[in-house]
Amino acid sequence: VNSLMGVIRYHQNLIDAYTSGWSGSAHTKLQPKEELSKSDSKIRDAKREIKECVRRLDPEQNEVGKEEIRIDDSMYDEEGVINTEDVVCSVCGSGEAVEE
Repeated sequence: VNSLMGVIRYHQNLIDAYTSGWSGSAHTKLQPKEELSKSDSKIRDAKREIKECVRRLDPEQNEVGKEEIRIDDSMYDEEGVINTEDVVCSVCGSGEAVEE
């Protein structure tokens, strides 16, 4: 996500540099319109990838998260500690450990 944010900042700075401050100029300056449209496209792609990363991290949105077994709040004692016998695998629900 951090690298995608860097891509967005780079291309947004490019767009800002060529779109701001051009209107009051005495000289006609060329704008790289094709490069600006490519930058705009890359910004949209990076935002789409960030949204996909967030979707994969959200347990309600991904397939594994929907099937995970959550620890119920009632299993914690008054000190906030859970008994080791109550700990189970979040995917299969088994409380048995398998050495691999």
